[in-house]
Amino acid sequence: MPKINVAKPFNYQKGGKVQFFKKGEQDVDADVAAHAAQRGYLVGAKAKAGAAEPEAKPAAEPK
Repeated sequence: MPKINVAKPFNYQKGGKVQFFKKGEQDVDADVAAHAAQRGYLVGAKAKAGAAEPEAKPAAEPK
């Protein structure tokens, strides 16, 4: 079973049964994990500690 970290609580319905998934880490079935990832219910991946953010560049001056 995949382990997911839920950011927003959600309901999952399958076969006439509705399951509620609360915020936090939990083990779930693969189809529940796919549902949560596809709909944005999971905690986003954190940036690596050594990774630098891309440098912002000024927009080109209009001619």
